[in-house]
Amino acid sequence: MPASPAEPLAPIDVVVKGRRTQHGLDRTARAVTVVDLSRAKKESADLGTVLSRVEGISVQRTGSLGSAARFSLGGFDETQVRFFIDGIPLEYAGYSFGLANVPLNFAQKVEVYKGVVPVNFGADALGGAFNLVTDRNTRGTRAWGSYQAGSFGVQRLAAGARHLDGRSGLFVKAEGFFDHADNDYPILVDVADRSGLITETKVHRFHDAYTAGGANVEVGLVDRPWARRFLLRAFVTDYRKDIQHNSIMTVPYGEAEEGGLSSGATLRYEKSFDAGVLVSAVGGYLFERGDFLDATECIYDWLGQCSNPQRVPGEVGTAPSDSTVWDHSGFLRANANWSLHPEHRLKLASAPTYLMRTGDNRLDEVSDPLNDHRDLFKWINGLEYEATLLSGALSNMAFVKNYVQVAHAAEIMGVATIERDAERVLWGAGDGLRYDLFDWLFAKGSYEYAARLPEARELFGDGRFVAENLELEAERSHNANLSLAVDGLASKLGTFGGQITGFLRDAEHMIVLLAVDQMFRYENVYDATAWGVEGAVVWLSPGEYVEVGGNVTYQDLRNVSAEGQLAQFEGDRIPQRPYFWANGHVRLKGQALVVPRDELSLTWYLRCVHGFLRTWESYGNKGPEDVIPDQLTQTLALTYGVHASEARNLAFSVEVDNITDELVYDFFGVQRPGRAFYAKFTLAY
Repeated sequence: MPASPAEPLAPIDVVVKGRRTQHGLDRTARAVTVVDLSRAKKESADLGTVLSRVEGISVQRTGSLGSAARFSLGGFDETQVRFFIDGIPLEYAGYSFGLANVPLNFAQKVEVYKGVVPVNFGADALGGAFNLVTDRNTRGTRAWGSYQAGSFGVQRLAAGARHLDGRSGLFVKAEGFFDHADNDYPILVDVADRSGLITETKVHRFHDAYTAGGANVEVGLVDRPWARRFLLRAFVTDYRKDIQHNSIMTVPYGEAEEGGLSSGATLRYEKSFDAGVLVSAVGGYLFERGDFLDATECIYDWLGQCSNPQRVPGEVGTAPSDSTVWDHSGFLRANANWSLHPEHRLKLASAPTYLMRTGDNRLDEVSDPLNDHRDLFKWINGLEYEATLLSGALSNMAFVKNYVQVAHAAEIMGVATIERDAERVLWGAGDGLRYDLFDWLFAKGSYEYAARLPEARELFGDGRFVAENLELEAERSHNANLSLAVDGLASKLGTFGGQITGFLRDAEHMIVLLAVDQMFRYENVYDATAWGVEGAVVWLSPGEYVEVGGNVTYQDLRNVSAEGQLAQFEGDRIPQRPYFWANGHVRLKGQALVVPRDELSLTWYLRCVHGFLRTWESYGNKGPEDVIPDQLTQTLALTYGVHASEARNLAFSVEVDNITDELVYDFFGVQRPGRAFYAKFTLAY
């Protein structure tokens, strides 16, 4: 007999199972680690520091905010690793000053692809790729802002807002940022007194300031019958950076500086068609100006004093320079995804890029190589097939890539012009496999025969210190990964997660910058192999009051060249790269302490880097200056926040970095900041 309307229905239990959205990509066949930035945006650490806390990632820096950074994956670094923001190369989005200095509050997460890079990026990456994912949500109206201040003159301001008119589909978004740092932290250097006696002295850096700012505006239509997204984005960024010393911090500079301006626009289009076809494309234009000034007649000491005017002006090179390089670039990233069947998908990607470079050194009136015309065309295509079988327990992704590059140089020799060209066509392929052993335990394996085409700087030089070399070959590598991961294993003792990964890299034709007479030039010098193990574990207590996590990375990167300039170092570890490091954290958290939905957390971070060599292992007798010592640093962050709703929240944090004021070196023996204090305020509405 049916229940009457007045009688309450018997309660039933409803259990909804699913994985958190930010970890969905982790459970695919891709060799990827997803770094969620929701907590990091409330703290003071920059993006470089946050990523250095992730297993398998090495971030070496020459200083503090605004300094150059070297990101490494599996031992490969610099141009061997590619950087993107929402699938667009980072420099084409206006961030030519590097990933470490991009305002962290612009992003939601970072996808880190290790050794095997999906075809949709259109990338010639040898070691992997970083993809910074911003908030692509177009719903409603929202605004946010953050301000940070701290030691050594650090100030960082970022803000943004978006609005969608639901009736017309008109979407508008604007973001802006301003960063400044004096970077006047103390360092230990050798200083000569009046009698010429050399003593180690603590001084403050006096010529290392960094200033950057930028803005972008996005406008267009969303959720229209003819397009899911049709958005135009315009941007401009500018930065200036003082240069304090040479690469090994033995010679101080007092006036040399560099900087740059980036401006451009991108147009993004997305449309779903019948038969399960999704087409997306983003194309754009970039104008980039790079400036370098080195024309002083002074010789500076570590106290910032000018003395002994030089016969030839300039501090950095053998000749003065007041130079500018202009790059005009156009690019396209087009992808077509076809769902042949709910369990079978096909993806086609095409990514052409064109760069035109000119320049001028205003202090070289005789023979200025920057005046020479340079063109570089690169076109990368890929086809990927993905199958999901056994009710989702098994996933396989196979792909093939094609690489095309055409370089052209027109060198002016008196009244004549010498034309030179270089062409390359390469192929690559790979596969990724994932199998769920249990709902909380899965295994993954992946492989790619990868390629990296020479960059414009490597082919064309810089017109100052680096000569051109159009004969460079592409770097090639066999990359393999094998991992076992635990995802959200719940028990009475709390929730556990973690993974362990082994990797192998076998590379040839590696490109190195070498000294040639009075200049430098990039050459294909050596072959290298790298293998390693990286693992991470995290535990979250019942009630989420305590979180404990840690990770460890070991990698063995060695030169295996049997001939050429580096044959004498065959079997040696590649210098200037750490091979063992570990991170840990402990977080204590309380909720609803003052008002409902508030949170107070105290987090302790620990980082340990084993010592490594600046020179080749078999290169003669070594002194203390050839060894980067062991390093152990600690950071403490206290954060209070109120999460009123999904869109409305505020947070305030204070942080002490390098609590014990340790001497910290990343590479070449360059000292990084000691103990520092920061405070940050964020607000979203």
